[in-house]
Amino acid sequence: MSERLELIINQIDATTRDGRIMKENLKRIEKFINDFSRDTDASITTINNTVGLTTLSGFNKLDTFLASDLQTVFNLSATPAEPVAIKMFVNHIGLTYNVHFTVSGTTVTFIPAAAGYTLEASNEFGQPDRVDIYYVV
Repeated sequence: MSERLELIINQIDATTRDGRIMKENLKRIEKFINDFSRDTDASITTINNTVGLTTLSGFNKLDTFLASDLQTVFNLSATPAEPVAIKMFVNHIGLTYNVHFTVSGTTVTFIPAAAGYTLEASNEFGQPDRVDIYYVV
C-alpha cells in the first residue's frame, strides 16, 4: 500500500497550490496508515485507489458524518460505554481524545484550534470533510 501511495505522490505536480495541498494530504494519509498499521490490527483496504478503514478491532459502532462549514459538534447515535476509548478521524486522519476532541454523553466536540484546521462543507477536493467516530456501546 505504501509503495502505491508513494508512486501517486511522486506523480503530483507540486508547482500549483492544489498540487501542493494534494501532495501534503497524501503524505499525511501515508504516515497515518503506516503509524496506524503498526499500532493496531485494523483492516485497511484500497478500492479504486481510495484508502479506507473497513473495521477497527475492538469497536462495535461507527458513526459517519459529512461536515458542514465550521461544524464542531457531532451527536452520536448511541451512548459510548467508554468515552476515553473513542477514535475520531477527519478524512482518515486520527485525532487525539481530550486534545482534538472531547466527549460528553452522546456529544463529541471537535476542537479546531488544537487540530490546526476547521471543518469544511467543500474542502480542497470539492467534498465535505468526512468525520468517522468509532466507539463501543
